[in-house]
Amino acid sequence: MSNNWSYSKGEPRKEPLDITAHKTENESAEKKSLNEVAVSYQKGEGVLIPKAFIVIVTGGEREKDYFKRVSDIEKLKVASFVEPNFDKDDEPRIFKFAIDKVEDYKASSSPDNPDSYYLITDVDHFGRHIVAHHKECVDAGIRMIVSNPCFEVWLYYGYHSDKFVDFVKPGELSKLSSALKKYVNTSVEGGLNVRNAIFRLTENIKNAELNYSCDKNQMPELYSTDMFILGKDILPFVEEELKAQEKRIEELAELHRKNN
Repeated sequence: MSNNWSYSKGEPRKEPLDITAHKTENESAEKKSLNEVAVSYQKGEGVLIPKAFIVIVTGGEREKDYFKRVSDIEKLKVASFVEPNFDKDDEPRIFKFAIDKVEDYKASSSPDNPDSYYLITDVDHFGRHIVAHHKECVDAGIRMIVSNPCFEVWLYYGYHSDKFVDFVKPGELSKLSSALKKYVNTSVEGGLNVRNAIFRLTENIKNAELNYSCDKNQMPELYSTDMFILGKDILPFVEEELKAQEKRIEELAELHRKNN
């Protein structure tokens, strides 16, 4: 198992992340979504469109808040799970939760109009467990979406095209994630508003894919995330709603300026 997946927050005794960036020969193939049918509605008749995108998020409030603005869209369902073993060395429960949740959804899903399933997770919380549970998730029809070291890597690429060139990595790897989260928040003028970050989904996809690299297990390396795969899949179904919301926010801001 690759050393860059043995890192975990609060566990400095373990091997550090491998931060040697490299591109694999199969990287372009790995970047393609396992659920290409989600956007293939543009390719003509006879192609099935998933009934719904089921996104299971783990971690803190930021992951859940990110999807708030599109939570009412019928085709996008978001389920969240608070992992009780975040700061323990016990086996995480999120993988079983995800598989059980997907089985529940499959019971009401038509094989002629299937749902698409994604599990959003990160190295910071689950490290080596992600590789260990990858196959069972794939076998259950779940596409793992992984950020290294944390979800804030994805948020950063909504506003920046560089690969954290100005970020100073702390000497203790156990402090990497917290330092990066602070850096991402201050890298956006006025601070990063997570609920508004999804307005930059198009930029997010472009920059995250541009800076993506993976290890021998086809998992994202440091400062990489494959959230762009999920982003590409849901974009056609959320784009108009996001544009409408952003326009309303701009109109309200303009009205406020005129009245003050």
